[in-house]
This record gives sequence, C-alpha cells and structure tokens, in this order.
Amino acid sequence: MPDAPRARDHFHAAVIGTKLYAAGGRRTSAGTGQIFELTIPEVDAYDFSTGSWTTLPIAIPTQRGLLLAVAAGNELIVIGGESGVQETAHQQTEALNVTTNVWRRLADLKQGRHGTQAIASGDSLYIAAGSANRGGGPELSSQEVLSLAVPERNATSGSQIGSTFRINAGGEAYTAMDGSIFSADQYAMGETYTTVGTNDIAGTDHDELYRSERFGEFGYHFPTGNGTFKVILHFAETFWGVAGAAGKRLFSVDIEGQRMLTDYNIYAKTGGPMKAIQETVTVKVTDGVLNVLFLKGATDLPKVSAIEVIGDKSNADVPALIFPNPAEDYLTASLPVPAASVTATSLVAINGRLLRRNGHRVTGENQIEIDTSGLKPGYYVLRIEAKEGYRSSVKFLKL
Repeated sequence: MPDAPRARDHFHAAVIGTKLYAAGGRRTSAGTGQIFELTIPEVDAYDFSTGSWTTLPIAIPTQRGLLLAVAAGNELIVIGGESGVQETAHQQTEALNVTTNVWRRLADLKQGRHGTQAIASGDSLYIAAGSANRGGGPELSSQEVLSLAVPERNATSGSQIGSTFRINAGGEAYTAMDGSIFSADQYAMGETYTTVGTNDIAGTDHDELYRSERFGEFGYHFPTGNGTFKVILHFAETFWGVAGAAGKRLFSVDIEGQRMLTDYNIYAKTGGPMKAIQETVTVKVTDGVLNVLFLKGATDLPKVSAIEVIGDKSNADVPALIFPNPAEDYLTASLPVPAASVTATSLVAINGRLLRRNGHRVTGENQIEIDTSGLKPGYYVLRIEAKEGYRSSVKFLKL
C-alpha cells in the first residue's frame, strides 16, 4: 500500500464499502513534551479499488487521539478519546456520512473513555471498559449501549449538528456574559498554529476570547446543513504592537467561495494593537458545509480569534431529533439550535395534560437529555422551546 497522506498514531480505522477511513489520532512528540496536544483534524480514506489515498474535505469536529471508530451503514462513528484540552476522557460521539461528507452529533457517552473499542450490532453500538482520564486510569468496567434506530435528517436540508456554531479559535471553551457558549477550537484544517496571551483587550468585555488565536494558512469547515447563515469573525492584533505596524499583517478571507475580506489589516482597522473588532457577513450554504478560508496576503500570516456561525430564523423549522425512541429512563434530543438557548421543556400526555416541566440537562453543544423515569408506559409528547422563537414537539413511546 502507498503511504498515507500524513503520519498519525493513537487512532482507529474502519472499513466502509471499498474504503478504509482513518480519523482522529495524533502525532505524539515525547521530545517536545507534546504527548496529547498534536491532534489531527483531517480524515484520510484509502480506496482498495484504486490503491490510492484521498483526504476528505471536512475535518473531524472534535479533535482527539485514542478515540474509537466503528462503521455503521454509510457512517463512520467516532467515540470518546483523549486530548490536551481536558484531563478527563472525551464523551463526544460523532458520525460522518461518507456519502455526503457531513458530520452529525450523536448522544454523548455517559462516561468519557478511551483505549477501548466499540462494535455495531443490529441497530445499536456497544462499548465496554477503557480509561476514564487522559494518559490512562482509572480503568473502567462499565458498559454502554447507543441505539442507532433513529431516522437521519436529509443531508441536503436542515441542520446536522446544529445551525449555530461558536468557537474560540486557538483556545478552550468560553462562556460569554450573555450566556453564549464558545466551544474549544475545532472544525479547522490546514497548517496552523495556536497561541494564548495574557494582555488586556480594548473594545470588548470578553478579553479571554481575543487573547487566543489560530494563525497560518487554514480553513474552518462547519457542518451546518443548508440554509442562510450569519458569520461573525472576531479579530485583535496581539502580535504586532510596535509603531508603524499597520502594514505588518495583510490577509484575505473567502467564505463559501466568495472573497469577503481582501488585504485585511487588523491593526489599521482598529487603530492599534490589543483592540477587538468584528466583521459580519451573510452567506447561503447549499452543500451542507460552510467553508471559511484564511489566505495569506502580502505580509505575514492570517489569524482569527473567534468565529460565530448563526443560522437564519428560517432554519429553525428543523424539528428536534430524539433517541432512543422507544425510551426508558431518559431521552436525548439533538437540536438545530444551541442547547444553551433552550428556555423550557415539557413532557405532555397524549391528551394534552402537562406532566413535567424543565426536567432536562445540557449534555452537548446541541444536545439535551430529558428525564423520563417515572412515566408509565405509553405515548407522550416532548415540547422544546428556545430563544429566537424555536419550538419543537415530538412524540415518543415510553417502555
């Protein structure tokens, strides 16, 4: 076999059809002390029929090593893992449709874990054992099952993981004063570097958001689904702080194939270093993935501190996806809006009588879990309300 496009270790691969898919993993560097940090965003595929490798156009949403990989139908499902951004093992479960190259978020593990494997049997995934923390230990003896018997949303309409994304480029998860949650840096591809500073930033109450950055020649690829989206790019010049630095960094930004910023100069726009600025554009996505490319200009390299992708209200007619259904003690709802924006949930009897309100908790960026224990067997309706007018009512069966 020919060499893979890039070196990676601490990963699993899976075969779907005539292709082998390698996702996640890292480049462990004991010499530099970077054991967990150098995670790999790209997904590579080897085609047994042609004897060649390709790199998919969409990055893994949550970068980590020692993750599990299992094939289920036309989806590559990656589970758990470890990384340098957190001490505990990851709980994220994400699925890549290898036909459409679109990721979707599944229910998180109850217990984060790495260093084990999962199998698909029938319409469920099964996982056992593993380690609970980065680097190993404590060793786990628990088992978990995830039902896959839920309908997939059409990959050409609506949202997959969610219609709103907020990421702190180069940094860890951050919650703004208005409750908006910026996830740790993800969805990026390309030769890039990340830094985190300590300077005060003028023009914002969210200094921490602008102290981190991703710089280089890179792109972000958000699995939004189709629709109209507002993209907000957050910048601050935190490197060039000397007199005459206005021409030290010039770069361009393409969004969905359109040039949105040309020879962009953060220092000149803000009038100096350590000052925040935002640039906002609106784009339409027709292929399920919103692409933001940062391109080198006349001097130095592009950079960005944070990105927001916010779906138009017309995207909010996508219903919540619930599983498992039938349910036992809990029900997970995957939403086209941020889970933090949910204002109320209600469990309603089939005759319309309100039984329980706000018995939910946030379990992921676009996921909530609802307590259904204590309900008698039968049919019920879950009603979800969120900010900006989102409403969804979904019927389910309680066993």
